[in-house]
Amino acid sequence: MRLELESLLALAEEGVLERGRQRFLQGAILEAARGRQRLQARVAGSSPFPYRVEIDLRKGSWRCTCPYQGPICKHVVAVALAALEAPEIFVRRRLGRASLVHLEPLLALSEGELMRFLWGLAEARPGLLYEFAHHWLERHRGEWGRGGGMADPLSETEIQQGLARLPGWAVVEGRLEKTFSFRSYPEGVAFAVRVALLAERSDHHPDSLEIMWRKVRVAYVTHSAGGITRLDLEAAAQVEALV
Repeated sequence: MRLELESLLALAEEGVLERGRQRFLQGAILEAARGRQRLQARVAGSSPFPYRVEIDLRKGSWRCTCPYQGPICKHVVAVALAALEAPEIFVRRRLGRASLVHLEPLLALSEGELMRFLWGLAEARPGLLYEFAHHWLERHRGEWGRGGGMADPLSETEIQQGLARLPGWAVVEGRLEKTFSFRSYPEGVAFAVRVALLAERSDHHPDSLEIMWRKVRVAYVTHSAGGITRLDLEAAAQVEALV
């Protein structure tokens, strides 16, 4: 198993690998299970719902519900590192089927029947439907976003023009990022809470929000667009106003 996991980690970009390690070290893995060469876990991120990760070691495949479009995301990295460095957190149990459930019976339903089915599912499993809806919109925000090019990736020139109005912000490993300093640890935590509340109101969440000793690092990037967008610049400006 070690060889398979190390081969998987070798596919990650250097910045993603480091952010995944930080996720692991910060205790972001909330649930973890293993069974028959498969790993499953839920990993906390910038979303209000933890991301679901599955690694199939036999097939050399992985899945994550986050919107990242690269080869391997930081949440998969965090789970792989946990399996290598802290295997005791994985509970051994029989996992659900690895293959997709057959959709043919559902696809044969009429629109009315399918809509009634979905409403019934929402009433029976509301938390699961909320989680799915949030992650689906997060992944497709570039297609269903706010229009006006807000969710389109910016050119380097446009990013630099935006940075001119954002003192202390910089592009680090493809993300719009700034580290804020505070006089005390509680002051930094309070600021992070304000950033989180802002994210919920605006429905545009940081790619990461890291609380350190008297410092808070905030980073934005729109993964569904494949880069920094005007939504990210707008969010950074709103964060500046919180200080």
